[in-house]
Amino acid sequence: MFSFLFGALIAVLPQMAFIGYALYLKGNQPVENKVKVLYQSEVLKLVLTVILFIIAFYFFALKSMALFLGYFIFIVLNNLLPALLNSK
Repeated sequence: MFSFLFGALIAVLPQMAFIGYALYLKGNQPVENKVKVLYQSEVLKLVLTVILFIIAFYFFALKSMALFLGYFIFIVLNNLLPALLNSK
C-alpha cells in the first residue's frame, strides 16, 4: 500500500511544481515568454519526476509493481477525469 501511495505522490508533486512555477512564479511574463516558461516548467517536472523515482528506489524498499501502478493510475485519472466530469 505504501508503494502505491508513493507512486501516486511521485505523480502529484511534479505536477504541483509545474503549476507553481508556471502560474505563480512566472505567471506575469509577457506573451513572448509564455512558451519559454511552459518549457522550463515541463523540464522542471521531468527532472523532479526522475529524482523522486531515484529516491524511491534508492532509499526505500518499495514494491516496484505497486509503485508504477500508483504512478500510472494517477496519471491516467488526471487526464481522464476532467473530460469525464465536463461531459455531464
